[in-house]
Amino acid sequence: MRERIKAEPASATVPAIHLTATAVEVRDRTQGLARETEGYLTEPVEPEVLLATIKLTSVR
Repeated sequence: MRERIKAEPASATVPAIHLTATAVEVRDRTQGLARETEGYLTEPVEPEVLLATIKLTSVR
């Protein structure tokens, strides 16, 4: 999905944060980040962590 979003000129520069509800392995996280997501969070995520991640990705 991220590859299709990046391929569109109108959305190519929009930051993406991967949020998943499932337990993940280190391999899953590294693959998610390799797909050009700016963040990778797993639920449950604390509101403060979500907001900090959003702020960090918006300044890049």
